[in-house]
Amino acid sequence: MDDELLMWTLLGIPAIFLAGCAMHFMFDLLRRWPPVGIFAAVNESVWEHCKLAFWPAVVWAMLTYAICGRNVSDFFLGVALGLAVMLIGIVALFYAYTAVLGHHVLWIDIAIFGVAVGIGQIASYVTMRRAPLGKSGEAAGIGLILLMSALFAIFTFWPPRLPLFKDGPTGTYGIHKAPG
Repeated sequence: MDDELLMWTLLGIPAIFLAGCAMHFMFDLLRRWPPVGIFAAVNESVWEHCKLAFWPAVVWAMLTYAICGRNVSDFFLGVALGLAVMLIGIVALFYAYTAVLGHHVLWIDIAIFGVAVGIGQIASYVTMRRAPLGKSGEAAGIGLILLMSALFAIFTFWPPRLPLFKDGPTGTYGIHKAPG
């Protein structure tokens, strides 16, 4: 079971990365249909880019659960902590390097995305392999995943007016009308 779970965890790194990169363009490709905005980036804010890791990782986790996760203790706790690590990694690394350089660089942004996904997947696996917490751990994991999902949905339409949520190119927040 450990070998199979590890294999699916590691396969998830390129799968989540590639799906997240593709999702960057989904909102515009689907004519800026608001429900799509819950899952795809609606602007260039750091928060919106976190969706590009979150949703593909959730889908990958559900696939992994169906294949080999049903007998893994604390599966959903591991997923939740892995997701949190991904999101915190993206935000922390982005703000750290832009504080040093004074601006963002696209290839560094993409590299940070990949590194955060990798670290998040490993954190998820490690959590699942340690001493189990049982039902309370699973309940906490499911609750955290649902909370993060709700926050992505809510803040797509009603984001706080904080730098994390600000679209750098337009200065707007959340879903806004396309220029022109």
